[in-house]
Amino acid sequence: MKPFLHASQAYFEDRLQLVFHPGLLFPEPTFISSEYREHMLNSDAKIAALTGVPYGKAYVDKMTRDHALSYHSVPSTIAVLSCGQQSANLALLMLEKIQNGHYVEGQDVSDLQVLARFAEELDCSKTAFLDSYAELGLRLAEKNSIRQELQRSVGSSGPPSLILEIGAKRRYLNPSLAYQAPRQMIVLIEQQLLHHQT
Repeated sequence: MKPFLHASQAYFEDRLQLVFHPGLLFPEPTFISSEYREHMLNSDAKIAALTGVPYGKAYVDKMTRDHALSYHSVPSTIAVLSCGQQSANLALLMLEKIQNGHYVEGQDVSDLQVLARFAEELDCSKTAFLDSYAELGLRLAEKNSIRQELQRSVGSSGPPSLILEIGAKRRYLNPSLAYQAPRQMIVLIEQQLLHHQT
């Protein structure tokens, strides 16, 4: 997904605005059973083979050896949304930090101190980040309701979802195409923009 998001930002510049919404795959701290860990590792292997996305040894070791492993999507979600208040590009960079921290370095990206360090590495003030984090934490339910309405409007459910909104019209975009053929997805979006203009 990262190559597509970067490529689309560079290609469309100010013609399209990238907006992040909360996915919340794990809205509460959730224990990850051995069966689910095995399922996730198998899915990761397929994604790696398909896209070339790296999965680090630290992540794999954590998945296979940490029998008390739990996931919680809320902290990392709020971190991305907090950065998104400054710019879509900063939100994308934070998302990359989180994904690399989780999938490559095996870090606990539900730890607020880890997330605050990521923000500092992106030249964000730690104090400003934590203030924004606290404010958005209070508005997460509202943000999640907006995301659910968006998904319902295009017949989508669950993350990841890509929705193209032009004027008052929305269209669901297949995330698999963004993973496998980013340029083809950009061509599809360009066609939709041209169609709207005519």
